[in-house]
Amino acid sequence: MNFKKIIATVAAAAVAVTTMAVSTFAINLDSSYPGDWQLSTAISKADLTAVGGDVQITINYTVEAKTPNIFAPSNAETWDHLADMAGTNAKFSSSDLVAKTDGFFAVRSDKTSATFVMSAADIAKLGDKGLAFQVNNVTINSAELSAGTLGDEITRIAEGDTEAFNNGSLDPWAAAAPAEEAAPADDTAAAEDDGAEAVEENTAAEDDTVVADDDAADEDAASDDAAAAADTTEADAPAADTTATAPVATGNASAAVILSVMAVAGAAAIAAKKRK
Repeated sequence: MNFKKIIATVAAAAVAVTTMAVSTFAINLDSSYPGDWQLSTAISKADLTAVGGDVQITINYTVEAKTPNIFAPSNAETWDHLADMAGTNAKFSSSDLVAKTDGFFAVRSDKTSATFVMSAADIAKLGDKGLAFQVNNVTINSAELSAGTLGDEITRIAEGDTEAFNNGSLDPWAAAAPAEEAAPADDTAAAEDDGAEAVEENTAAEDDTVVADDDAADEDAASDDAAAAADTTEADAPAADTTATAPVATGNASAAVILSVMAVAGAAAIAAKKRK
């Protein structure tokens, strides 16, 4: 019983390893440049369909010293380009490659590999010879096949931008990024508004200080007026008659003077309030 379980486990492991080996594998293609506009060695249709579904293809390549560095996926039997010449590249997707308007894919000369995905529907349309690449200044040395999922279609560039992409000076995926950098202008405007509000607040504070100073000045003036009035009252008061019999001291004279001073001070305070 245990022996049968061991045999079953080994068989299952063998199937799993075999499946993995079929799902991901490498194929050697060309060791030297086939020549301008020639077809590379093909990846057979049997190898592509063995992966199952959409297939991710990673090509390993070298470039010639001259440009442009381009290739076109093609039907190995008919030489027909699989990328649409003027329409979309919906049968392919890639974040490493771009397509010219004529359907040729461009590669970076400072890199040695690129990855794209080919749809299962278009693999089914290939002849038995499978997939080849018509090349110009590119040698496809090998390819690695694995299961993939078709994503966004390949980005297109203008004919005149091919060499810029080849040498890495053009990044078509970052072309729209600067438009998102407009936000700091709003921050600057907000900062200016905050500065203006701060100036207005400082101005208001200064105005309050001036008003407070004016109030203090008015109060000081009122105090001075009251003091002057008191001095005048005391100066105008008649001198006591020393020849007459001195009356009994009652303090009424001092009270009268104090009342007079208080009356003058009150009048001065009322006048000061009216001036405000």
